Amino acid sequence: MTNPRRIIGIQKVRPATAGDCAACPAESVGLFSGAFRRQRAYLIDGFRIVQVAPQETLYGLGDTAEYVFLMRYGLMKLVRYSAAGDERIVRLAGKGDTFGLEALSAKSYRHTAVALGEAALCRVPAQVILGQEKSDPRFVERVMTVMQAELDSADLFLTELSTGGAHTRVARLLLYLAEREGGRECLLPMRDEIGALLGITMETASRVTAEFRRSGLIRPAADPQRVALDLPGLTSLASG
Repeated sequence: MTNPRRIIGIQKVRPATAGDCAACPAESVGLFSGAFRRQRAYLIDGFRIVQVAPQETLYGLGDTAEYVFLMRYGLMKLVRYSAAGDERIVRLAGKGDTFGLEALSAKSYRHTAVALGEAALCRVPAQVILGQEKSDPRFVERVMTVMQAELDSADLFLTELSTGGAHTRVARLLLYLAEREGGRECLLPMRDEIGALLGITMETASRVTAEFRRSGLIRPAADPQRVALDLPGLTSLASG
């Protein structure tokens, strides 16, 4: 399997503004809730908004961990590769999620982060977060809450998305993606990504999605990268 293109350092990056922070999808639940609003002028000085194109790499496994990332929109896959180069997606980060928290305690990233589609993130220097810990006694509690959410998300991939037959797994994945977006549509990952997410072969992922199309469980959406879902039908299948 071919590793994603490495374009670190040439994504579109710009300073964050107060308007960006006011509209941040992670503000009410993320690391900077509460104190974030009170100390915005100080905190956002080092923040950067990063836009990443589909299938491009934000950072790689083993890269120096300097930043924590907050998702503004889109989906990022967090990937590990076997010695043979096979991809295993261990988590998806979507709108409002935080990832790269290892930058707070480790020297290097433990996964490769790749955009599934167009994505925008807030890049926060780890040193800003560590400095906030000293001025806000409740900060450690928020860090632990976010880290627990990351563990819960990883557990999802180890249980619901990695058990059951292929049709059940694909149905659960589509419902999960639609739930993250709060609608009846979702981005349809490529067949190799579906395989890497669910622990099935690319050929099986292709066959199952083709069957879903023929049966009307998924239908074309206005955006060719997305599909409209038959939520009741997929929900029934996902419970099998």
